Formats: sequence, structure tokens, C-alpha cells
Amino acid sequence: VGLDLGRELEAYLFPNPTNSVFQVQFGSEMQAVRVRVTDVSGKVLLEKDATNTDKVQLELEAASGMYFVEVVADGLSKVFKLRKDQ
Repeated sequence: VGLDLGRELEAYLFPNPTNSVFQVQFGSEMQAVRVRVTDVSGKVLLEKDATNTDKVQLELEAASGMYFVEVVADGLSKVFKLRKDQ
């Protein structure tokens, strides 16, 4: 139930920078995934849950700028910086 701080989540985010559509790819299939996109102030702009998958595709319809993408999968966590261009 808690986060496993001894292991790192094998996940990749691309393309970065993005115009709107981006993907989080995992090194193996994950049973439970949550992806949350926030702006620099911490406001949640987008959240998506998925199950039994090795990738999650999202579309960020927001202004150009820097965003944070928090990925939690099977008890492991990773945060990416995502640059959004027009």
C-alpha cells in the first residue's frame, strides 16, 4: 500500500517537449497506474488511471510552459518535468 523507496520505477516519458499528446512507457506491465499532471503551483490539470498496461497516453491541453508528471505504478513513484510547446 505504501511506496517502496528501495526500488525505482522504470518509466520513460516522451516526447518531451510535447505539443499536447505524450506517453509514459513502463519497462514491464504494471497492474495499477495513476498519472497526474500538475502545473508549477501544484494545481492538478489532468489525472488518468490505468490497469494491466505497459504504457499510458495522455493529452495535455494547456498553455506552453513547464509541468510536472507524477507517475505511481504498483507502489513505485517517479516525477518527470514536461515542457509543453504550442
